[in-house]
Amino acid sequence: MSDLECFTFPKYETKKIGGGNYRLIVLDPALAHYNVRKWTGRRGASEFAGEQPDLPAPARGRPAGDVRWDDEIDEDVEGVEQEGDQWICRVHALPETRGAIVGKQGQRRKRLEEANQVRIKIPGPDASADEPVVITAPMKESVLSAKAEVEIIIEREMDRLPYTHFISLPLTGGDVVSRVEKWQQDAMRRGYRSIDGSLFMPARRLHFTVCMLRLHTQAQVDKCAQLLQSLSKDIYDAVNTRTVLVRLKGLFILNDDPSSVDVVYTGDREKKEVQQRINAMCDVIFKALIHEGLTSPSELHRQRLLDTSGTSAHLNLHATLINTKYRYKKAAVPPPSPSPDAEYADDPDCSQPTRGRTNRPRGRGGGPPSAMPPGEPIDATGLLRDFANAVDYGEVRVPGVHLSRLDAFDESGYYEKVAAVALP
Repeated sequence: MSDLECFTFPKYETKKIGGGNYRLIVLDPALAHYNVRKWTGRRGASEFAGEQPDLPAPARGRPAGDVRWDDEIDEDVEGVEQEGDQWICRVHALPETRGAIVGKQGQRRKRLEEANQVRIKIPGPDASADEPVVITAPMKESVLSAKAEVEIIIEREMDRLPYTHFISLPLTGGDVVSRVEKWQQDAMRRGYRSIDGSLFMPARRLHFTVCMLRLHTQAQVDKCAQLLQSLSKDIYDAVNTRTVLVRLKGLFILNDDPSSVDVVYTGDREKKEVQQRINAMCDVIFKALIHEGLTSPSELHRQRLLDTSGTSAHLNLHATLINTKYRYKKAAVPPPSPSPDAEYADDPDCSQPTRGRTNRPRGRGGGPPSAMPPGEPIDATGLLRDFANAVDYGEVRVPGVHLSRLDAFDESGYYEKVAAVALP
């Protein structure tokens, strides 16, 4: 494992302290006396060193002391070429990230130019998304140094952009939808504190998430769609050309305190063989996305989609049923709730308003749940007590792997499909 990988994807040991289990980072003994100052002089190190405007230029990506760049300078770096007596590098940057390169009143660009002895031309506000940032200098090493810093800035800004698409495994076949809707109605009837209908994931959108994506140009969307479809054979091989059947049973939470919960989900914790086949399929997808620059290992790691070694897919197959982010922001807008069964229509404990009455359960602090801000945790103690081991939504076949938009839905109510690979 390289030095960079040791820091990016650390390995862990599990230690039991008191009543809890904790992860202890295990460092390679060879790094015990690691010269961090020398390492920060290497190209790309500022990804970990952060912004260091007060340090001299050598510590911010420039060649320094005994740190040799000869092997990197001689490489045929994509996008770097010589034109006359100048070296020129063209770096793709989405319009949403260009302002970060300029900085406040142009100070960041000025600092980059002075520190690396380059000129940086950034497309104007009316330029197309395909127009690159152009870096020029008489020396190739100067261009490479500036290129590394600009790419780090772009990567950081990309991490701040919202997700636009995601790859999912739909779970809406059979009678799963009707069973989930029936459970939602049962849960609403109980009148749990701080739980209202706006928290529920619509049953027709039930899914396992493979990964989230930031595709902010049509070119990126098209590239990802074509890539997914090209993986059809490899995906079939990964699942052994067999139907993927999962059993959705039980309720679970993502933390250890049922009185302060953000997400309640269901999943399949019994079929280990199915989990292994899905992980094998995700390995195929992740490697292709990384190769095409549509995601990165660090991004997948942040989404907790890789094992502790950072080399293999390891998904927690969970289908979200409740998420506090769904809560309506305005108390004046009644939260949508599953339509109650006829037998619940006149029940005073039903949280759905009936016959002009408002019988919603009171939220924390005595206010109605819809008055609580989005993201406010709920007390799921009663919900888990009543349903954690009682609900069984049955077995469902995963019909395919979908690339979907996050902001649009099809006629069935599921996320609008951009591309898909059908599964056996």
